[in-house]
Amino acid sequence: MSEYPTLEQWERGPKIVAIGGGTGLSTMLRGLKKYTQNVTAIVTVADDGGGSGVLREDLGMPPPGDIRSCMEALADTESLMQRLLDAGYPPEEMDHHESDLYVFVTPLTTKVIEQWCREHEYDRTWHCPTFYDQETGRLMFDCVFQYTDWWVEKAESK
Repeated sequence: MSEYPTLEQWERGPKIVAIGGGTGLSTMLRGLKKYTQNVTAIVTVADDGGGSGVLREDLGMPPPGDIRSCMEALADTESLMQRLLDAGYPPEEMDHHESDLYVFVTPLTTKVIEQWCREHEYDRTWHCPTFYDQETGRLMFDCVFQYTDWWVEKAESK
């Protein structure tokens, strides 16, 4: 017996409303969407520190970071960085330069990256070219615009 519901069970329910913000809500939504498609998120946008405070004060708008994270969590696809982490790639072996994600070429990363590229109809050699790491001499993927934490940090630093 599978730990996940059948498609029919997933479509029928249960109906869940999650209220919160920050990392906790988006993490919970990622888990809940595996069991039901009937998930509603009420995202609090009370954050006023860092870049959120600038957006709130200068532009008169609620900070979008938590809402974006929750939308990404409920989306049908996960970011490449999240897929690699979910597949068991060690976060301490991830590196980046600004928004580009660097991971060592391994059977795991090759499988995840090639599948992700096929799903998005990307050319792997263009979106995740390889290079040799100058410190270790090991082959790495340079996944363009896939270091998701950089985008969050950039939004918060404005």
